[in-house]
Amino acid sequence: MAVIGCGRWGRRIVADLRSLGAPVVVVDPSPEVGADVPDVAALSGLEPVDGVVVATPAATHLRSLREVAALDVPVFCEKPLAPSVADARAAVDLLGDRLHLMHIWRYHPGVELLGAVARGGRIGTVLGLRTVRTGWTSPRTDVDAVWTLVPHDLSLAIEVLGAIPEPRAALAEVHDGRAVGLWAQLGGSGAPFLAVEASTRFGDKRREIRVHGSEGVAVLRDPDDHEVVLELGRDAAPRIERIPFAPDPPLRRELAAFLDHVGGGPAPRSSAQEGLEVVAVIEQLRALAGLAP
Repeated sequence: MAVIGCGRWGRRIVADLRSLGAPVVVVDPSPEVGADVPDVAALSGLEPVDGVVVATPAATHLRSLREVAALDVPVFCEKPLAPSVADARAAVDLLGDRLHLMHIWRYHPGVELLGAVARGGRIGTVLGLRTVRTGWTSPRTDVDAVWTLVPHDLSLAIEVLGAIPEPRAALAEVHDGRAVGLWAQLGGSGAPFLAVEASTRFGDKRREIRVHGSEGVAVLRDPDDHEVVLELGRDAAPRIERIPFAPDPPLRRELAAFLDHVGGGPAPRSSAQEGLEVVAVIEQLRALAGLAP
């Protein structure tokens, strides 16, 4: 496996791939990260690679994908696919079905359980999904907080609701000309809704996911929890049920799925077309919020 980019997230990808038994060659021009080769061209002097993971900054994804296209192997790209619809569409046109997106929350066991609860009728008719994704600042500097955070919430809608609802309204918080938060409403008016709160201006880190139904709510309060909590009924106090699940790191799970695909197994869950859809919806939300694309 070739991993393109060995920054903060790339190092975690390399570690998990190696723990899964995959030989890894690291491609990064920075001498400080201890890469095996400085660029994709240098891979030609090594053993042929069977798959590629692109973990460079989002603004450079299209350039990285162009560099690896000639390798003619499956490619797993970190989210977002690109910070513009034009670049995302160019990536899809370039790699087609060989390209897959790393939408990590789709591999979280708690999120999978929320989807099963929603489809199984445990909370009645599903009315919508509410996500809270907050913290303080962001280590990413090439794109703003909307591009960094909101792709997660849209991929959650795909996993739990089966589709991304239609964007309706959005409000952005902007500091020094840069978006640091977004509140968005998608769907509603008789269709399942998605309500998003995403911000890098909260001192406390929160990652809460709530599936609202006609008979109750299913909640994953924190990604490190090992249970989904059901709040049921219409009485003054809810009836509480807890559904435990086995912890299994989602990054490791999605990389295992990609390795299985490289070996001839089914494709990972998030296709290139889904990655393009996520980018297109983010551009719509940015427009509703008065942000530049």
